[in-house]
Amino acid sequence: MKGLPKMPMIEVSEGTVESIAEIKRIIAVLDDEPLTDGDIVDIAILNHLCEMQYMMQYLRDDIKL
Repeated sequence: MKGLPKMPMIEVSEGTVESIAEIKRIIAVLDDEPLTDGDIVDIAILNHLCEMQYMMQYLRDDIKL
């Protein structure tokens, strides 16, 4: 049986690492449970999708002008 495939390494900025750490601290205090790696990935994906939605709306508004 083969082992699990290696997770690809993704380079992120120092600011992103600090933001993730801050999110983890806030949620741990509010939820009284530490975040899992899956929670962090979910937050990152949600953040990315929100930014994409904002950019798409900005582009739509720009085209209408």
